Amino acid sequence: MSVLSGLWNDVTGKTAADASNAAAADTYKKQTAAVGDLNNYAAGVPGQYNALGAGYDPYKQAGGSALQMLMSGLGLNGAGGSQAFTDAYRSLPGYQASIDAGTQAAMRGANAGNMLQSGRTLKALDEWGRNKEDQLSGNYLAQLMGLTGQGQQAVGAQAGIGAQGLGQQANLRGSAFGGQMNAAGTIGQGQVAGAQAQQQGVQGLLNTGTNLAGGWLGGGAKIPSGTVTMPNSMWPSAYSPLPTGRA
Repeated sequence: MSVLSGLWNDVTGKTAADASNAAAADTYKKQTAAVGDLNNYAAGVPGQYNALGAGYDPYKQAGGSALQMLMSGLGLNGAGGSQAFTDAYRSLPGYQASIDAGTQAAMRGANAGNMLQSGRTLKALDEWGRNKEDQLSGNYLAQLMGLTGQGQQAVGAQAGIGAQGLGQQANLRGSAFGGQMNAAGTIGQGQVAGAQAQQQGVQGLLNTGTNLAGGWLGGGAKIPSGTVTMPNSMWPSAYSPLPTGRA
């Protein structure tokens, strides 16, 4: 670019317009990059929250198993389920020791009264055994209900964490959408600013030409004699070359 051409661009505002458009393009590029990064991060947010909620998985699984055993204990899973429930609570630590201790105590009492083989003693032992079974199975049902409740709470907590993750993702994507809208307007703002700069440059050039012409025609100013050389391509076609002096 020649010196005169650069000067002409400065005067007409083209240089300022180009700078404005370039700045707008650079800003747009940075904005869209930031929006892309935000969207990429937002895509992984639910997974991060789900990983956090996975800590409740053991409680959820235990609660689910307890619920199935509870249903079996209530007869909701058929004869096989009822037998599984009975086998489960009879396999609990301390079950057999409790039964043995109670039976031995009853037998010692009957033996002391020389009634070990009596029908009354056998009936009492049978009744005691059934009551003990009811007590132990009832305790087991209560434990299952408590564990089922913990599982239910774990499911609720896990769902809450997942919902928080989705909500956070929605917020981030909303911010990204706002950033996209701002970026979309950046180029337009640069073009408007560039057009204004060119308009101001052309207007300034016209004002200068008007002042020179008025001074020349009115005799208030004289253009120095000599030859004014400007590239023809830089002169508007509607104008003639400047005169070299007053007639």
